[in-house]
Amino acid sequence: MLSRRPFISLPSSRHRWATVIASQALISGCFTLVNEAIRLGLWPRNRVVFPGSIKGQMYIPFFNWFLMVACILMVLHFRESKNMEAAFGLSVTLTMLITTFLITLYLKIRKVPLIAIVLITSLFLAVEMSFLIANLQKLHEGGWIMLVVGGLLTGLMLIWYYGKTSQDKLIARTQLSPLVLQKLKDLSTNSKIRNHATNLIYLTSSDSPDTIENRVLDSIFQAPAKRADIYWFLHVKVTDEPYTLQYEASALAINDVYHVVLHIGFRIEPKVDLFFRKIAMELMAKGELSYEKSEERKYDTDDFGDYRFVVANSFLSYDNNLPYWRNFLIKSYYNLKLIGVKEDVNFGLDASNVIWERYPLVFAKADQITLVRI
Repeated sequence: MLSRRPFISLPSSRHRWATVIASQALISGCFTLVNEAIRLGLWPRNRVVFPGSIKGQMYIPFFNWFLMVACILMVLHFRESKNMEAAFGLSVTLTMLITTFLITLYLKIRKVPLIAIVLITSLFLAVEMSFLIANLQKLHEGGWIMLVVGGLLTGLMLIWYYGKTSQDKLIARTQLSPLVLQKLKDLSTNSKIRNHATNLIYLTSSDSPDTIENRVLDSIFQAPAKRADIYWFLHVKVTDEPYTLQYEASALAINDVYHVVLHIGFRIEPKVDLFFRKIAMELMAKGELSYEKSEERKYDTDDFGDYRFVVANSFLSYDNNLPYWRNFLIKSYYNLKLIGVKEDVNFGLDASNVIWERYPLVFAKADQITLVRI
């Protein structure tokens, strides 16, 4: 009886251990690169979990499942490990080339002498270009798959980056002038208006206490006005250092308006809800903030009252007249947001303390339309 050829060849024990080690390096490297891409604004905010007590460990569920599906598809396509040599060799060579370019940029930033940069770069490029030329013949043997996957991921990152940049340019900001601050103080002390919350916290993209988005002021003042005892403008800034946990607090109007910049290292789990309570308690302990309980709150056991985070999400207004390519870019950006997580998960906010708002963005106003009455 003729023996059947196995669908997938079984590797030896040595190869199995090498596969385990390589897979662990791939997973850890993928999580690190994705986390850095999120921090640089090149990828949607996926959920990042820090499962262990050891600093530096992270887990990104979305990409863990993505890697699993990709591995299954690769195995089904190549069937045997020897058929993957072409794709593997080309991907390693391209990775080496990209690493050389990154090292060159790093040396340039560190102001290393130009002659040293040229010598180091030329040495590595001479070796790696020879590898690349030798592996180009493997494109038709399966190496094209790596180019397709890499091109797809690069395209998605470019769409996300330029879409987010276009959105940020349209977010109008205004100065927190004495007139605006006085208006906030008057609203805060106006007992004729029902109190919305003791502490109303707006997550803002402004890291300066002098400016704020127009949409924040619109949210506060537009009817029905949101009265609060204390208004907080909170900006979360992810730092280049891994384990930073600091904050800046500016009292724009004592006991009425505060601006806080929270500096969080990229290896720190952003528990903004918890960090805000710590900041408020510390300001009270230092005498920079006082909480006066009103008659309706005299039974409140919290030291600084209740609090609500206001999170605003934009959407593309129908009042737009965009060229095809720009319309495709913006809509693709908003579609990519669907694979990310909401701000409450991303910033570690208790869902019971979050108020969601949506506001339209107009990229290009539609042409005037003449309606004829009949």
